[in-house]
Formats: sequence, structure tokens, C-alpha cells
Amino acid sequence: MTSDLHREATNLLGQAMLRNEEVRNFAFIRRLAPPLMCRYRPDMKYGKHPDVAFLPMQGEPLRSDISCTIFIADPSTYDGGELTIHLGSKPIKIKGKRGSAVLYPSTTIHEVLPVTRGERLVAITFMESQICDEKKRDLLYTLNEVAALEGLNMDWDNRVRLEHVRHSLHRMWSTS
Repeated sequence: MTSDLHREATNLLGQAMLRNEEVRNFAFIRRLAPPLMCRYRPDMKYGKHPDVAFLPMQGEPLRSDISCTIFIADPSTYDGGELTIHLGSKPIKIKGKRGSAVLYPSTTIHEVLPVTRGERLVAITFMESQICDEKKRDLLYTLNEVAALEGLNMDWDNRVRLEHVRHSLHRMWSTS
């Protein structure tokens, strides 16, 4: 891929990530690393690892709180190559549809299993969150879901109190 096409593709992917409401609500994005295009051919894999804590970027390093894999190739065009996330003793294998993405804490041990046929095309990126602690980020995400699902059904005073808690915790836990 030429550098101009590569730059355009990574820019489009990055902008799409920033526009996606589900991603924004889950990640509380402060900064996003430019996506990296990755191609895996037969016998290629990436062994078990957590992602690095800091990525070199212009200005200041980006703290890698959340990792993201964006699936580009149609999963029927290749065999193997599953993103495997290890949660305790249970490996979770993911082979996403074209255009789908999976986000996970950068501290999570994960790997890419060997490709046995075709080409696995993905983009990967890393996010610095306003909320660096994944447990706090999960609590805020849950509170935001409750507000979105139940907010209009709640007594107005309770809704205002919930908003107060959500926004106060976001301020208290935010790094920006």
C-alpha cells in the first residue's frame, strides 16, 4: 500500500473510531493512536502478550489503556488467525466480521493464532482513556447504561441524583 493510501486508510479508521458512540461510551477516549494495518499470511501468528504501557507519539507518549482490533478481511477468506483473549484460564477466540471491532484493556493477555489459509487483514489501535483505571471505567460505563436505559422511567429527582453521581465520578476519576 502506498504511503498516501496507507495514511488515508488509517485516518479514515481513526475518525470512524472517534465518531462511534459505542466506542466513545466504553473507552472515554482522551487520545487515539493512529491505527496500524496488519497482514497475516499462512503460518503467521503473534504470541501471547499484553500490550505496552506507553506508545511513542509526537508531543508526549500515549498511555495504552485500551487496545482495539478492527477486522478488515471477510472472515470466510482465511482460516485460523483468531484473536484470542485470555481471561483467567479461559481463552476467548474472536474472528470478527468485516468492519467489526473488539476493544479490551491493554493489560489483557492476548495472542493471534496461526493463519492456515488466506490473509487476515486487521487494523490495531490503542486508546488513552480519560479514566485510566479499567474498574472505574467499567463502573462509569455501567452507570451510563443504566441512565440510558432507565433514565426516562425514573423519578426526576432520582434521575438528577444519578446524573450528579455519574458526572462527579467522571470528574474525580478523570486524568484530563
